[in-house]
Amino acid sequence: MSGPPTRRLAFPIDAELRSASPWVWVSLALAALWIADSILSPQQSLSSELGSILFATPALVAAALLFVAPRERMVRVSAFGFAFPVAFLLIRDALSPIDAVLNDNRDWALLGQRLFEWTDAISSVTWVFGIVAVLALAFYLGPIRSRSGWLIVFGSAVLAVALATVYINNWLSLVDQIGGGLILAGSDQPSLLDLAFGILSQLVIVGWGYLLAVTYERHMRLLALGALARLVLSLVGLLSVTILFDSMQQDTSGGLATLLSLTNDVVLIVYVLTFIGGVLTELPRHGRIPAADDRAGSASSAEVFSAGR
Repeated sequence: MSGPPTRRLAFPIDAELRSASPWVWVSLALAALWIADSILSPQQSLSSELGSILFATPALVAAALLFVAPRERMVRVSAFGFAFPVAFLLIRDALSPIDAVLNDNRDWALLGQRLFEWTDAISSVTWVFGIVAVLALAFYLGPIRSRSGWLIVFGSAVLAVALATVYINNWLSLVDQIGGGLILAGSDQPSLLDLAFGILSQLVIVGWGYLLAVTYERHMRLLALGALARLVLSLVGLLSVTILFDSMQQDTSGGLATLLSLTNDVVLIVYVLTFIGGVLTELPRHGRIPAADDRAGSASSAEVFSAGR
């Protein structure tokens, strides 16, 4: 007697790997280089080591996006937005030995200084790529069509405004300290451009709120949980510099700071696992998915849910 028939996967993983876009491997290489650099670089604590390693997550997200839907324009834009900050920081780290060589040569010493000035200018706007990445992915999935979705966006906007207010207060405090006699290096001097960039960078939080609303409406549970985890990370950061700040200063044992750091690490790991898992299992592989309200009560809802798998 022959054994039970074997089920074939709808998307054989080996065939998909062989036909994967070369940019998938480029993104994975970026992540591997960053992780290797993080492991080799001395860190002050296990938490900082973990955070440094997990900074490679955007490159892994980019690889997952290009693996699942490499032909979709908005997905490619999103993948580029996720991967660029990692690639840029790797390039910037590689400039350090180059700068040391250039400084040994009087004719080229100025070039090394200019390179770091240019990279400093670019690093101040890398948050733009984060906004592009998140919104491109959200627009690929579709628009918000419910009141609850817009309430989620509104809540994320409130969080962004709160963090922008904290940034403004810190900027004004630094300006007052300089007026009182504090001397800082030129690169540390607060400027109106820094203030503007600090405020605008909080728009990334609104972008994650928009993505959370879109994925929540479409019942993409892993992607929604990943987006929610990113918002929780911002909320933990806000609490640590506002409500809990005085308590942390008075806690000589450091227990509260350790608890917040542990909470941040756990939420960060949840984000990494759920968001990458959601991209691989819930993202539609071909075209857009129907809007949430169009799917309600339809007989083909099961097919829609399986379209991203």
